[in-house]
Amino acid sequence: MNRNEFSIQRTAVGEFTVPLIAATLLSGVIIPAGAIVTGIRIMPPAAPTGAGSSVASATVLLKAGAEALCATVEIKNLPTETVVATTAVTAASGKYLATGGELLLEVQASNNSSASGVFNYYVDYLYVGS
Repeated sequence: MNRNEFSIQRTAVGEFTVPLIAATLLSGVIIPAGAIVTGIRIMPPAAPTGAGSSVASATVLLKAGAEALCATVEIKNLPTETVVATTAVTAASGKYLATGGELLLEVQASNNSSASGVFNYYVDYLYVGS
């Protein structure tokens, strides 16, 4: 960049209905290539089934396209109704997205438990562009 350009703080919101089976859930929200993800917040608008349970070992992984934005999280560690939680971005100072892509949630069921419910993910990122 040869001129002063200011990055714009943006937030992508994905609402995912987590099923009782393994699935890849799409949000329809695109995070562009070149964005720097700076934070992730999670909140279920209603009480999910099995979240918070000590035996709920099914997992979820938030991605933008093929790039993981955070570590895999067991469903038992997701927040319960109307509680906002954060999860660490894969790089402490921010995750640079080389390719970007659709915000999606990969769900892996476990053999001993599952959980279901709606989870809203708020992904904060910086981006210079139109």
